[in-house]
Amino acid sequence: MLTRYTAALALSLWAASASAQMLPPDVSERVGRAASFVYNYTPSQYADKLGTRDVVWDNRPTTIQGGAHRLHFPPSTFSSAYTAVNRLPADVIVYGKTRLMTACGVPHGGCPLSWFRSNHPEWIIYKADQVTPAYQFGDTTWVPLDISNPKYRSWLFANYYQPILDLGYQALSVDNVTPRNDFGEVGTCSIAPTTHCTADGGTWTQLYSGTARGDEAFIRNRVEWVRAITGFAHSRNRSTIGNVTYDPVNTKASADLIDAFDVWFDEPGFTGDTNPSPCRLDNPTSVIDRTWVNKVNFITTLNAGAGPKAYITENSICPNGSYQHPGKGSNFEVVEFAVASYLIIKNRHTYLFTYFDNGTTGGVGAFNDETPTARWPQLSLRHGAATGKHAVTGGVYHREFADALAIVNPSRSEGKTFDVGSRAYHRSDCARYSGLVTVPPMTGMVLLKGEPTTCIPAIRFSEDG
Repeated sequence: MLTRYTAALALSLWAASASAQMLPPDVSERVGRAASFVYNYTPSQYADKLGTRDVVWDNRPTTIQGGAHRLHFPPSTFSSAYTAVNRLPADVIVYGKTRLMTACGVPHGGCPLSWFRSNHPEWIIYKADQVTPAYQFGDTTWVPLDISNPKYRSWLFANYYQPILDLGYQALSVDNVTPRNDFGEVGTCSIAPTTHCTADGGTWTQLYSGTARGDEAFIRNRVEWVRAITGFAHSRNRSTIGNVTYDPVNTKASADLIDAFDVWFDEPGFTGDTNPSPCRLDNPTSVIDRTWVNKVNFITTLNAGAGPKAYITENSICPNGSYQHPGKGSNFEVVEFAVASYLIIKNRHTYLFTYFDNGTTGGVGAFNDETPTARWPQLSLRHGAATGKHAVTGGVYHREFADALAIVNPSRSEGKTFDVGSRAYHRSDCARYSGLVTVPPMTGMVLLKGEPTTCIPAIRFSEDG
């Protein structure tokens, strides 16, 4: 368990290393390791492996890890707590020994819709029919609320965010941030409507048009709200992490939202967020071809060309029991593409999260990269300092480091060639490369300067790690 003194020391060190906010550790010379949720870690993994992560999107154990009271903060890990951009949990959520929310009069915690309807009906955000709450994903266990209301903001900061930060978290994670109004948020009502706000005698305040794209009021309120959350965190020497959906149709709004956070959590990454993963690069959510090029260009234009202040790229790889030998369509190639793409755009605070699901949607093995078949050597690579930014030669993206060379051919259909020079390089399967190298379509290559200590597939993954 992290002592109060050690926690304070870790906070001060992080604060001193960042210009305006705390950031996770500097990973200039190695692959940064991130985790998303910890709810599917085993008790021993949560107790002993959490400290191997540089940053955790949501460090909140549940009964699977032995109970919420097992919450701990390893000094080397930047721990964040999950929140949603405009929703509050109707049911209790327990962080350590703290039960939230307790401000709604529910003895065990939580804030149901009925409480808001009775006490603050004007805080609920509705669809255009003036009666249906604008639930995200149809999930009625999280209440959608008006983040533009200053009274609601003050109440939320005092009763939700502050108790979380008091536990010792370094950051607040904010989920489902997007420039798109995908769930039909439109307005608020002064009463609790039963059929229709104005028909029931209430005053309807329209905030947004309800259209999914291009609603400037919606975007403006989202950006301003994120800045308010980050300002609140900074005033307490903490940070924010935003799961911001990159919208290639509206890159300005995407950039404005990303820049309002300290850390960008990019859920689709470069291999997509399909779960269960199809274990191939041309899956419906993967980022390849021109889409890959556009996203890389977008990332490198952020922060005056330095990329995001800090960046977590999440990548769905393959079901964790589907280990295959190197070759076309194997998860070796999926891992190589994810790591090589990561190396192309990384800065001092860029972290890679790969999840190897259990092959079933929402299964308990999903999002856990602590399974034996997830321990690919590329994911813990020490590549050394970058010699410069990435370059493009003949359609091949490449970037050199002290101890490695990253190459990506993002094209869906065209093979490329790239001259690596006279030096001998090796992939993790110990294949040797020198001179003119053929780079097939949709291929990433992490070339090592020197031979790997152990070659894939000679590596054997054991259940005890």
